[in-house]
Amino acid sequence: MGTTSSSSGPSSSSIGTSPSASTSAQSEEQQDRAAIQAQWIRSWNVYLALARTPVADRVAAVDAVAVDPARASMLSDAKRFDAQGVRTYGTLGHRISWPRAVNGGASAVISDCQDRSHSGSLDVATGNKLTVGVARDHYQGRMVKGRDGVWRVEQVYYLKDEPC
Repeated sequence: MGTTSSSSGPSSSSIGTSPSASTSAQSEEQQDRAAIQAQWIRSWNVYLALARTPVADRVAAVDAVAVDPARASMLSDAKRFDAQGVRTYGTLGHRISWPRAVNGGASAVISDCQDRSHSGSLDVATGNKLTVGVARDHYQGRMVKGRDGVWRVEQVYYLKDEPC
């Protein structure tokens, strides 16, 4: 009825991964990570500019990079900055790492050891700097892939007690 094999181990076809499938998975992982990283960094650029962005344009700017609850937090922070007469300034440096593989999923976790030493907040009325960031601030983000294929920030975690 059936055929038997006398080989001592599984054949490459019985394992289920061929070299081309492995290369394809690696390529997909690299593409996902590049897209996620680009959107993560873009979300921080939007966040830094949000207090200077006209109120009428804020929702569209945030919708391009975030979904709730991160979306609501970003818009709430901008509103609070307006009420306090505060703006952000500067740029962030990013040191990205990956706690786990994306594996073709629709969600991912990104880790970022940010250099915030060239950014902070300032008083709009005086132009005086109120805060200056530190060189190593540890953040993680949960990213989700939308129906449109675009990755967006869903949640941001500040890892206060985890040095990077």
